[in-house]
Amino acid sequence: MDQHRSNPFRRGPKAGTPERAKPSRGKPEAEQPGKRAGIRQLPSDLHDLAEGRVDRLRPPRRAPEALVEPEGSNHVVPGVRNTEARAVYDTRVARLRSAVSREDEAALGEGLYEVQRLALWRARNVTDFDAFAEHVVGLGVDRARELAAQGASAAGVSEDGAAEVAPLSRELVALWLRSEATLLQICPTASVRISTRNGRPDLDVRVPAEPVPTAVEALKSLGPALSGLAKLTAAVVPERAPRPRR
Repeated sequence: MDQHRSNPFRRGPKAGTPERAKPSRGKPEAEQPGKRAGIRQLPSDLHDLAEGRVDRLRPPRRAPEALVEPEGSNHVVPGVRNTEARAVYDTRVARLRSAVSREDEAALGEGLYEVQRLALWRARNVTDFDAFAEHVVGLGVDRARELAAQGASAAGVSEDGAAEVAPLSRELVALWLRSEATLLQICPTASVRISTRNGRPDLDVRVPAEPVPTAVEALKSLGPALSGLAKLTAAVVPERAPRPRR
C-alpha cells in the first residue's frame, strides 16, 4: 500500500502481470512499442485544428492528372452536362449536313476532324465515328475518314497512318464542350476549338465581334459556366497577385 500513497488513484499491477517498463531516457514516447502518439505526433495539417487556431480542416487537394467526377454521375461525356453535350452535337451535325449539301470539303474536313478529337458521337450514344458519319451525317465511311484526315493535316496534326485521330484528354474535351455550349446559348454561330501550337494546346474561341454587346455578353458567360468544371479538374490553381494599393 505504501508504494501507491503518492498517487492514491493509481492502481497497482494485477497479480501475476509484470509492471510496465519505464520509458528510456533520450527516446520519445511515440517511438516506444505500445505507446500511443500524442498531439505532437499528429499530421502537420491537423496541428492548427487540434490547438484551436481553426475550426475546420482545409479540403484535401486532388491530383490534377485526371478529371474526377462524383460517384453516381451518369454523364455521357465526363465533366459535361448531358444537355450541353447534346447542344454542341446537334449544332455541329446541322453544320456538317449543310456542308454536305454544299459539297464544302474544307468545312467537312475540319468538322469531321474535330468530331474525332471530341469523340462527339457519345453525346447521342452513337456507336463510333463510322456509324456517326454514315447514319448521322450521310457520308460513306471511307469518304468521311479521308475528309477527316485532310482536316487533321490542315490543322497540322498527323497520326502516322492511324485510322482516325485520337481523342483529346477528358479535361480538354470538357473545357471545349462546356465553353462552346455556353457560347451557343447567346451566339448561335459561335464555336470553340483546341489547336496545338509549339506542342501545347491552345483554346480558340470564335465569336462574331459585331454586334459588340452580344460578343461581350457571350464572353462574360464563360466565367460562371466553367466554375463547375473548376471543381472537377486540377486542384492547384495559381494565386492571383495582390492588387497594389492606391
